[in-house]
Amino acid sequence: MKERAICINQNCNNVVTSNSYKKNGNITYRPVCHTCHRGNEYSLAKKGIIMFRKPFCDNVDGRLKFKCKAKIINICQIQIDHIDGNRYNNTPENCQNLCANCHAIKTMIQRNNITKYNEIKI
Repeated sequence: MKERAICINQNCNNVVTSNSYKKNGNITYRPVCHTCHRGNEYSLAKKGIIMFRKPFCDNVDGRLKFKCKAKIINICQIQIDHIDGNRYNNTPENCQNLCANCHAIKTMIQRNNITKYNEIKI
């Protein structure tokens, strides 16, 4: 079992919290610890912690070969994406803020989810 990563937020050294448990027994983790997850969700950031997740999609600059035009009304629309696909690599250089639409398109393009669809029998 891999050691859990450290929270991506600046000045926070807590380990990340679990996101979900899969049927095969695997656990997925958020890129943030439980305290920061709740703090960002309710705008209750701990003093001295600088949150990584921002209320805009980083793809407005066209880094995914198209420009994001989504209207972000709440930070809940933003997801933290791991650029190299490694969920344990929580360095700020490897992460970016993407809206749900851009994140889904990036994942599809990189075929990170190809095994998920190969398991489905039609």
